[in-house]
Formats: sequence, structure tokens, C-alpha cells
Amino acid sequence: MPRRRTGGTAPAGTAADGGNVLTTPRLTLREVRPEEIGPLLKGRPAAGARWAEGYPSEGTLGGLALVARMFLADAYRPGFGLYQIVVRDGGETVGDIGFHSAPDENGSVEIGYGLVETYRGRGIATEATRALTTWALGLPGVAEVRAETDPGHLPSQRVLLKAGFRDVGLDGGMHRFVLRRPLPGTAPREASPRGT
Repeated sequence: MPRRRTGGTAPAGTAADGGNVLTTPRLTLREVRPEEIGPLLKGRPAAGARWAEGYPSEGTLGGLALVARMFLADAYRPGFGLYQIVVRDGGETVGDIGFHSAPDENGSVEIGYGLVETYRGRGIATEATRALTTWALGLPGVAEVRAETDPGHLPSQRVLLKAGFRDVGLDGGMHRFVLRRPLPGTAPREASPRGT
């Protein structure tokens, strides 16, 4: 069973409430539990939670709806949901990061993230992205993590590049990025556009 630790990117931990938790020096990523989805969609925080101004965002609500659909379709896999990004100094929820689904048959999974405006430009999205991708790529059956941005969304592209993703170009009007797990005993592979 994974352990929870602090002071660096932690492998997955299990909070007392059963949710998946990842920690970094500045952040706690706390997976939203199924019973929290309904209240969050209605704008009600969990007991004791503090939200930064602007949270939850439209992206948060879309991510929660996506996770709810995964549960209803029996396609949810623990750990591959939506995580609230909580700044450890102060305990405010400032954004979220999560998976669009569980890994597919090729071990590929896609992430998305967002922060309230007042917390952008501080390295928080990069730190959260590194923590989530490190966790995912450490699991059996996960070979790569993908992300996409609008072509003009340069801040999000910088987050992905700083987190170690490779730019694989435009596809379908979106800018695509990938981070692959190196094969044992080999140097990291060069990324190529999905499907080629």
C-alpha cells in the first residue's frame, strides 16, 4: 500500500476519509470523494474547507461533472478523478487538477488543471502537475500522461514544459503534450504525436 509523506512529491496516500492524497513541499492534492461531488456542484465546500476567491471555476464544475459521469458509467478508477489543490500554508483551495479518465488499454491518460487567477504565476500548477504525473507514472499500467492546450495558451504550455512534458505539436486544433515513462535501462524516448 502506498505511503503518505511530506517534504517532496509523495506517493499516493490515503486520508482518514478514504480519499487519495498527494503532498509536495507547498501543496496538498486531495482527491474529491464521490459524496462531495453533488455539494461541490452546488457551490458548497466540504466541512472545514476554505476556498480562494474564484473557486470553484467553470473548469472545476466541468471536471466534477466528468467524474460524476465516470461513476455513473462504472468507469471510475480510484485515484483517477479530480484533485483539489490546497496551499498548505493557509489551507486554501486554489484550483484543481485531475484525469479525464482512467488509463486506456495503451496505458495513456490525460490530465487537465486550473487555478484561480490570484494564484497563477507562482509555480503552483507546475508543482501540482509534477506531483500528479509522478504518481500516475509510478503505477503499473500507466505508460504516458497527455495534456492539451489551446494554441495561444502560453502559460499552460509553460507549465507542461516545466513539468517535463514534451511538445508533440498541433492536432485537431489543440496543442498536445506528452510525458512518458522511460523503459527500464533506457534513456527517455522522444515523444511523437499520438497515433503516429
